[in-house]
Amino acid sequence: MYGLFRIVFINNNDRRNYFLNQSLIISNKWLYFSFKTRPIFPHVNILDSNSEIKFSDTALTYIGNLGHAESNVVLNKILSILENQLNVNNKSVIKRSFICITELVQNIAEYNIIKSTSFPNTSIELKVESEKILISCWNKIEKGDEMSLTTIFNELDSLSRNELEIRYKKGLFSRKSLGLLMIKLLENSIFTWKIETVANENEYNWLKLELIINYGVIAH
Repeated sequence: MYGLFRIVFINNNDRRNYFLNQSLIISNKWLYFSFKTRPIFPHVNILDSNSEIKFSDTALTYIGNLGHAESNVVLNKILSILENQLNVNNKSVIKRSFICITELVQNIAEYNIIKSTSFPNTSIELKVESEKILISCWNKIEKGDEMSLTTIFNELDSLSRNELEIRYKKGLFSRKSLGLLMIKLLENSIFTWKIETVANENEYNWLKLELIINYGVIAH
């Protein structure tokens, strides 16, 4: 845990402070997170000199523990952003985009939960701009897991669309996890990943997953 953090709801002149340990309260208002202790991530675009992390109607930044409960809260806010910001008549565009984002976030949450040593340090950043949805996730992974994860992602990258569809159909009937296959099959999108090692660190590395969805093309 990073210690207590503060959420300030801003609604005209109404300000209410909530001090929480593990749970989050999300609304459609502006929210600011102030951490008493700051987690260190290998990227600097999210963590600048300002200690406040902002939620708005077009963007979301979450840093902290990520299990099933937290991922559900974050995903609810993401869905609200997509519904409010995606100017499309075809609701299936929102649905397809949200399903893939859900798979991305929940796969990370599942990894965090099954690890006995528990590496909850996660950041999720979502933006909606120029008819694109951009979501990036950084997550701690145990030393040694980078090899198996690299194998999984390299295999996915090597598959053609036809091969991905065959894998998806086989997995559908055998009730296997289809999350990464769904993400790779999403049209007009780019999915990238990388593992960043931490010098002089014996316990963990970082995994970055990024998904860019051109919903403007999908909608038309």
